[in-house]
Amino acid sequence: MKIEVTQKQEFKFNLNKNKFKEQIRYETASLNLAFYKIFSDFFNMIYQDKKLANEHGIKDIVFFREKFFYENLNLTGTYGENTVFFTYKNLRLNFSFDRYKQHNEIYYTLIVTSSIKTDYESEAIFKIFLNKAISLSNLKGSYIEMPPDLFSWKRKELEKRGFDDIFLPITTFNDLHLFINVFEKKDIMMRYLMVGNPGTGKTESTLIIANELLKRGVTIIKTPVCEFLKEKIELAEALAPCVIMFDDLDLSIGSRSKGGYSPKELQNFLDALDGTDKISEKVGILATTNSSHLLDLAAQRPGRFEKILVFDTLTKSNIRDIILKSLKYNFKITLENSPPEIIKLFYNKEIVNKFHEASVTGAHVYNSIKILKFKMDMLSELVDLEWILKEIQNDLDIMDKLKKTDHLKTNLSPGTLGIGFKSNGEDNDADLFNVDCGAEAPELREEVRRNSQRN
Repeated sequence: MKIEVTQKQEFKFNLNKNKFKEQIRYETASLNLAFYKIFSDFFNMIYQDKKLANEHGIKDIVFFREKFFYENLNLTGTYGENTVFFTYKNLRLNFSFDRYKQHNEIYYTLIVTSSIKTDYESEAIFKIFLNKAISLSNLKGSYIEMPPDLFSWKRKELEKRGFDDIFLPITTFNDLHLFINVFEKKDIMMRYLMVGNPGTGKTESTLIIANELLKRGVTIIKTPVCEFLKEKIELAEALAPCVIMFDDLDLSIGSRSKGGYSPKELQNFLDALDGTDKISEKVGILATTNSSHLLDLAAQRPGRFEKILVFDTLTKSNIRDIILKSLKYNFKITLENSPPEIIKLFYNKEIVNKFHEASVTGAHVYNSIKILKFKMDMLSELVDLEWILKEIQNDLDIMDKLKKTDHLKTNLSPGTLGIGFKSNGEDNDADLFNVDCGAEAPELREEVRRNSQRN
């Protein structure tokens, strides 16, 4: 069900009137779990807060289920009919929600009725309460995180990021701006897939776009792909304009060609992007993956994503700016407020070239500068450029070794002394038992001697 409601719309909404009086009866079978959750929260808040109920013109509210009255309305946790009775504008209204399963399909219905005849239109009553429920939820224009395999949500603060916080090639920067500009000028949300190794700026880029859109009243939903994806997209449609963020998409749906994939999640995702119930232009997608070859080809074909951004290279200018960013955010060192010798030491052509030739990620550069400055602060003697270059090379050598070494061996290699230890050469049997136990332990010395002779 795709109904767009703005937060301020409620106060402009007027109940339309019929030419003749009749009892209100409005029935819809096109609701979903998202709307059930929103209505549940709304009526529970109204029930528990009389002041809030009065602000919305509601009084004498009661919940009824299977011949019993309840103090809490739970539309999402149980199947069967739940009814809410209340008075609104001198009308006694009944909202009867029914959730049932038939032929492996779940159906959500709502019937709105009144106890007396009125000249108000039935659909208008439904729409104004849908509007009230969404408005009171404070979900529209917020950042929401949704867990896997559950239809629930939590409003959170989005990590602050801006275009000044990331350093990428100019073409990538332009693509990030394009997402925002298309929404502003055409009221259309795009779908981006961002591909690249960890630490190359994918997540930072999604956060930048999300922050910019949040300022413009767009709802941001972060969720993995799961069995409730359809319902989560329906929520996004209800809160549109909206963007859904999928981190590490390959981990959720996998790839059929690689043998490791989730058929149900993959099918849900493909249907959502390009099926009969595909996402509207009011809902965008920001997805990331560390490896495109681990993501099913059908999920990344043209049409399902308008643009695939590849994060793989950093220019020397990018690396220089990342060095300055690390000094600024970790140590409050800037070009304007710090001794020139400190800036010159790190802001150096040889250091930039070293990182560039190694083709490291932005995250590596950022963290490497942070650790180098920590080490420098702990040393009593002054360090120089040669020391910094040597430290950088040591880190690069360790990274290279980690890529080439299998650390999950069952048996240790000869010369390995337990986990994390390695001898410098062959062991000398005589030296193994050359133990000075001290003058006060003659019995222990004698035992060591006997063991040595026995071996």
